[in-house]
Parts: sequence; C-alpha cells; structure tokens
Amino acid sequence: MAGLLSEYLRSAAGRQFAYGQWDCGLFLADWVALVKGIDPAADLRGRYRRLEDVPGIGGRRGLIGILTGLARRLGLTATRQPKPGDVALISIGGAAPVGAIRGDRGWFVLAEGGGISCAPSARLVKAWAL
Repeated sequence: MAGLLSEYLRSAAGRQFAYGQWDCGLFLADWVALVKGIDPAADLRGRYRRLEDVPGIGGRRGLIGILTGLARRLGLTATRQPKPGDVALISIGGAAPVGAIRGDRGWFVLAEGGGISCAPSARLVKAWAL
C-alpha cells in the first residue's frame, strides 16, 4: 500500500482546495475510492461550496457523524491504532478536526492554500482501518 499511497499523494499535491470538489473530506474519499473501488462521497460531490453547506454538518455530531456514517456504509472498522494508509479525523495543535491519511512518519493532510502537508503528531479524534 505504501507505493499506492505515495502515488496518490503526488497526484493530489497539485490540486487546488475547493469545498465540494477538493477538501479534507474528499481527500479521504478519493483515497478510499482508490483502495476500495467505491466512492464513499459520491452523493456529496458538488453539493456544497462552503463548510456550512455540507449536508449533515450542522447535525449533532457534525463532521465526525458524517464520516462515521460513510465508513459504516463501506464496512470500514474503527481503529485506535491506525496503520499507514488508514484514514482519520485528527486535530493539530487544538484546531478543529480535519481529514487525514496515516503515513509511515505522520499524518497527511491538505495544507492551507493547497498542497499536502505531513504532521508528525496530532490528536486522534477517530480513525478507520482500510
């Protein structure tokens, strides 16, 4: 999986952030689709242009609830010990949770303004094994 993840991150690095087209949730969804062959966010793509407009984001559990529901539909298992290639919600420096992919040396996230960044450590909010 390491080679596939490296290829994915290389191809993803040049994309421009845009809610509903390329954001932290769709960063995870595209990775899951590549690995599992099913797009967990197919019904969300293009349906929002701001975080506030994401269907279900204003619900009781917000982003955690949305991702948990998508993971459940795909049969992904929650894990407290994510391995490289697994997906998660993490918090970096106390900031709001963001979608991330576990790498060998840290967490890959979309960087502000575009590109991919690797956070060597973060607080794990919730993770799912692929």
